[in-house]
Amino acid sequence: MKSVRKLAMLVIIFLLTFNGVFNFHYIAKAQENTIGEDLVFGFIFGETVGVQVDLYEKPDVESEVSIQIDDDTKVRILEQEEEFTKIELLNESNLVSSVNNIGYVQNQYLVEEEEADIYRVNRLDGIDDSNKEASEIETPENPDLNSEDTQEEVIENNIDDELINDSEESILEEEAELETEDGILEEDSQTNINQSTNEENSKADNINIQSRLATFSSTTNKLVQGLALKEPTYVYESASQNAKSLKRYSQGSILYYEHYNSSWYRTGVYINGIKVESFIKKNDVETIKENTLLTGIAKSNKTNVYEKAADGSKVIKSYSSGSFLQFRAFTSGWYLATVYVNGVAKKGYIRASDIEVGSTDETVISGIGVASPTKVYQKTSTGSKVLKSYNQGNTLMFKKFVTGWYQTNVYVNGKSQKGYINANDIRIPTENKVSHTGVGLKAPTKVYSNASNNSSALKEYSLGSILQYSTFIDGWYSTNVYVNGKKRAGFIKQEDVENSTSNPKLVSLYAVYDKVHVYTSASKSAKVIKSYNSGHLLKVNTFTSNWYRATVYVNGKKYTGYIHKDDLSTEKPGYLNLDLRKPAKLTVQEIKALFDRKGHGDSKLKDYAQEFINVQNKYGVNATYLVAHTILETGWGKQSNLFDYKNNLYGYGAYDVCPFTCGYYFDSVEDSISNVAYQVKSDYLTPNGKWYNGPDLIGMNVKYATDKDWQNKIARLMEDLQPYDAKYYSSTNVVTSNGPAPSGNWSRDIPAGKPYPSDVVKNMPAGTKATINTNANWRSFPYVNNNSNVIGTLKVSTEVIVLGYNTDVKTNGSYPYDTTWYRISVNGKQGWIYGDYLTFTNAKQAKVYTSSYDLLQQFK
Repeated sequence: MKSVRKLAMLVIIFLLTFNGVFNFHYIAKAQENTIGEDLVFGFIFGETVGVQVDLYEKPDVESEVSIQIDDDTKVRILEQEEEFTKIELLNESNLVSSVNNIGYVQNQYLVEEEEADIYRVNRLDGIDDSNKEASEIETPENPDLNSEDTQEEVIENNIDDELINDSEESILEEEAELETEDGILEEDSQTNINQSTNEENSKADNINIQSRLATFSSTTNKLVQGLALKEPTYVYESASQNAKSLKRYSQGSILYYEHYNSSWYRTGVYINGIKVESFIKKNDVETIKENTLLTGIAKSNKTNVYEKAADGSKVIKSYSSGSFLQFRAFTSGWYLATVYVNGVAKKGYIRASDIEVGSTDETVISGIGVASPTKVYQKTSTGSKVLKSYNQGNTLMFKKFVTGWYQTNVYVNGKSQKGYINANDIRIPTENKVSHTGVGLKAPTKVYSNASNNSSALKEYSLGSILQYSTFIDGWYSTNVYVNGKKRAGFIKQEDVENSTSNPKLVSLYAVYDKVHVYTSASKSAKVIKSYNSGHLLKVNTFTSNWYRATVYVNGKKYTGYIHKDDLSTEKPGYLNLDLRKPAKLTVQEIKALFDRKGHGDSKLKDYAQEFINVQNKYGVNATYLVAHTILETGWGKQSNLFDYKNNLYGYGAYDVCPFTCGYYFDSVEDSISNVAYQVKSDYLTPNGKWYNGPDLIGMNVKYATDKDWQNKIARLMEDLQPYDAKYYSSTNVVTSNGPAPSGNWSRDIPAGKPYPSDVVKNMPAGTKATINTNANWRSFPYVNNNSNVIGTLKVSTEVIVLGYNTDVKTNGSYPYDTTWYRISVNGKQGWIYGDYLTFTNAKQAKVYTSSYDLLQQFK
């Protein structure tokens, strides 16, 4: 009894083992033979579009043809064989036909249902490379290694779990023969062995490699597929870089393995018919992604489909740029596709860089066609066939697809067809619309029925009309208008309106004309609500670049009106308030005409008319002011020692107590104009300047001149030269920058040898001496309110040489201008000293004279 039980147990173990090895193969074959039970469908396609396919009574081309099947016909698959498939035709409802239309078709004309859409597109777009000469077809750089790789890929795995028709005995024999001393396949020998193995085993039984690994994987992790990345990719005896190599696979081979640790995968290879645990470096393979169906377009003019996912692999088909493709996710660098070559379905691989994957976003987008016309193309190429065209401004519906293209559906001859719109031809309305108030710039300003110049105008508005609208697309706003009492959506060109400022500011401005009008709209052709006189201060709000908005009252009633910006100014009208940093619009002829008109046609100042304008352009100081100031200081160029002897047109450096002596000497008139313009700009007209009190005549008068009427005298002369132009100056910008500092070593003394006015400059007899009677300061010029001119202190009893005195220096005022100031020389250096600090030492000068006249009389 025990023996019987033992024998039964051995039988059970044997059956279980046998089942574990061959069960998968059996199930796969069973599925192949009973596929009709699951209502599996496919499509029949002809050699070319529209060509019919023969349905045979038997799986033989010599048998009777029972019927011819139309191209692209759906059928039920009953049984698949090596060259033929048994199918059943369907009725119009895609149900099994009641008529016994059952027969056989050649496998090359049958496409599985899930691959039909891909095939339809590919057979239209594909460039069939199968008939190329051998020299034209891309081949691997190493054909022998590629041959080895092809055999290993077939033996070890298949991405679609297809049955492999090689006998187990042949495989084991091959593996034994391929071994070398180091366990690595030899390239030359392997090529020959693979070829002979294929010939010997062409009719062998089916062996599925997954079945061969079933026992191994049942006790480990889930098997995954991956792509060999290296050339070659090695399988090692253990999980170590230094381990022995058992086998190698060419780049692009499909391998099965499972996770082992962070750096290694585990797999199994057969050596001498025995399955051996082996390992693959994780960096040498890439796990294949989930087999997701994708769509996209070919990016280059020749997008190739390769036999293997490896560089240098054979090209089995090509597609032109813009071709619509369907494919499946594979690895980071490759996609998997099914293509048909000579009617036979083949798996191929496309580089990821050659394809742009279409968007999976199914959101329907509404946009506006901006091209005239806006075209829908058959492919993502402007050179492809145009399926349909739409007028510019039409609203279109579409979905995202690829860069530069949208996908849509159009009806052509009553049939829906997929098409593509170039993104440059479409504008998508902004999602977050912004409302605007603006001004119509055209006469008239039109509201169109579509966002197109070519569409009809729903309504028209006069120039300056105040309009309400919202952002829409580039170049267009959207709005609503009423036509015959009905509300209509309309569109306004952006260039036809100007938006009002989003942040209006309240400002105070002066009316610059005698009649400044407030209008009902932003147009000078509009009705006038109210008017203001020149100089009237108004409070207004900023509105557009050319208009202010104001609130005015007429007969106690409140109105909103608009004032043109040229009619208002930040400056009160007139030269007194003019920012002198604004350039004048003045000509040489106008300057000369002033002198002629005023009876001073012989004035030397006329010769420098161009220089005034040149200096204005260089330093940014108003030329009208420069001319007027010169006229005032020089008496029209006729009554000035400063002009005649020091080239000083402006009295620069002069004081009331020393109007000639303290004025600067310039080498030329041009130097005088430039220097004064630079100093006035720096010190009087520029904020933070040493004497700045405002950039106008009123501000300058505070420190520049003691005469409080100086500002009015200059303003009147400026008005004589050129009447104040409020419109011009209100729109002219201030020149804030200054020119370069003028070169030259300026002095108040006339250089030796140069002429001087003898009625002003009086010289003492040579050798006239005096001594200092008290410790006293001596100065570079006779002015005491500026200590920067102190040369030093002379001690009591210091002997000095007295050179003379100048008659313009005041002597009849209060101290220190109650007596004569003398020019003296001390150790060869010249300066000035107050006369009461001197005691003359010559016998003839025993008496201290207090008047210049008396002193001079003693030397006669």
